[in-house]
Amino acid sequence: MEVLKYTDILGKDTSRAIVEGRMVFLDAYGRDNLPHSAAQAALSRYLIAWPVENRSIPMYEPYPTYTRALRRGFDQAGNVPFTAAVRTWYPNLSDEPETIPSGNASLLYDEGEFIVTSGNWIWSAITQVGDELSVSYAAATQGQLQRTLTAGGTSVAIVTGFPGPRSLQFRTYGD
Repeated sequence: MEVLKYTDILGKDTSRAIVEGRMVFLDAYGRDNLPHSAAQAALSRYLIAWPVENRSIPMYEPYPTYTRALRRGFDQAGNVPFTAAVRTWYPNLSDEPETIPSGNASLLYDEGEFIVTSGNWIWSAITQVGDELSVSYAAATQGQLQRTLTAGGTSVAIVTGFPGPRSLQFRTYGD
């Protein structure tokens, strides 16, 4: 995913595991959610992304923590092995969308222009610059952008770059 420009951004801890580059909405309690209905899809105006990382490589998700441990928890043989994903790259720089774990920090972009890779939008060969996009709420494709087939005020974005099967450039409307 690539951020070209944005006007508003929210920092959140994810309430569930969500793939980077999906569109989410905020419920009455301020939790980010994938849409389950047409009404929720119309409210899904936030693009979720990994936060900017300042940690050094390698990174551990989740980071192992032990009380009174030295050297970041690796001072004793009893502290390893542990269960964690070891990342040797920053997840927000990946070409393929990665899942942001539940409880992990994330960024929610409101209005802006973005490029997402395949897996975050539903490919249609007839999609072209200027087409409006809505958010899918079907179980297998929740939060993915799709070409709006009918006018009904449910569009959340517009295609701004030539779409291909590997990437889509679009601008979100925001609130």
